[in-house]
Amino acid sequence: MPEQEPRQRRRKVTLACEPCRERKARCDGVKPLCSTCRRRSLGIEQCVYKVGNARTACSDDYTKALHERIRRLEQVCALHGIDPDALPDAPNEQPVNTQSQAQLDAIVMGTSQGQTLTPLSSAANEGMESSNNSRRVTAMGTTTVEEDIGQSHDTTQSFYGSSSAASFLKEACGTVNPPLSCQTSINPQVATSEPPSLYSGIEKLVLPPRPLADHLKERYFQQVYYLYPLFDKEAFEHAYESLWLPSGQASSPEEYRDLGLGEDATTIAFYSSLNAIFALGCIFSDLSTAAKTTAYEVFFNRSKQNIGLDLLDMNDLSAVQTLLLVALVLQGTPFPERCWNAVGVACRMAQGLGLHTMPKYDAQESRVRQIRRRTWHGCVVLDT
Repeated sequence: MPEQEPRQRRRKVTLACEPCRERKARCDGVKPLCSTCRRRSLGIEQCVYKVGNARTACSDDYTKALHERIRRLEQVCALHGIDPDALPDAPNEQPVNTQSQAQLDAIVMGTSQGQTLTPLSSAANEGMESSNNSRRVTAMGTTTVEEDIGQSHDTTQSFYGSSSAASFLKEACGTVNPPLSCQTSINPQVATSEPPSLYSGIEKLVLPPRPLADHLKERYFQQVYYLYPLFDKEAFEHAYESLWLPSGQASSPEEYRDLGLGEDATTIAFYSSLNAIFALGCIFSDLSTAAKTTAYEVFFNRSKQNIGLDLLDMNDLSAVQTLLLVALVLQGTPFPERCWNAVGVACRMAQGLGLHTMPKYDAQESRVRQIRRRTWHGCVVLDT
């Protein structure tokens, strides 16, 4: 019995002619006349190949997208003077040298390694620590001012509603606990854990040269602020000016209290917001294209360094305003999910502070209420 030759597998084609597609017949893709149409005695005018079918269109779009992405990457490399062909292959990702990155930032932005943000005074430091201690976040997510949950709760700092679990627990503890005079003193360090200091890593906070900083800040206020007046401009300007004063000479007027950004210039919220403002100012600056791109990336990276649990632990108006400013920066990046998440966290924190319960607008309302209303309006606008 003669050996049977192995059967050849049918060659798959990405594009079939129209008659074969209509009859759902196998098409070998031969042009100008496929084998099936030849057996059916069809002419060339009937054996037509249309490129616009779903599979081919999808494949073409994907290929075009890849080519477009490669073209954009090559443009970015050319903008920074990088030759992709000259780069060596790196099999393993090397950890980023933070010291080298800081030196690079200093060279790019013209800053010196010694130009850093420092706490304005020891008195301001103590004041911030006491303010931070008065707004601890417990394991339940409620904001407490006292060391013991059985004591009175400050409703001006957080809002959870009368039907919340926090309110129920407060009422229960107030009923069950004996009077305060009969209670034994509790060590605050044992009862609650201290949140991270607002000054952690303060020695790494650097400023650009004053002329560049002023230019970027003014561009932000001219082009962006009046669309999103998230904070009090006068308070922010005062805090900004205090950054350039020697330690101990700056002051925090009482009129700027509870306004969020601008209340104190030595917090991580103010530093992150300031760099976000610099990044937004770069977009409308007079810098060259290359310098604008580099400066934008440097300021944005500095801003997002402190967007983490330390910022969320602050649980105040400045944290909400900072997240909204970072969301404005993220709107111009190819990461829409980051912008969406930043706005979402800002809205949740704003609701925790009760910003959504503001009464109707009153022309004679206080400055603090005005800023709280503006901040909540920013949450609503960016969330839509």
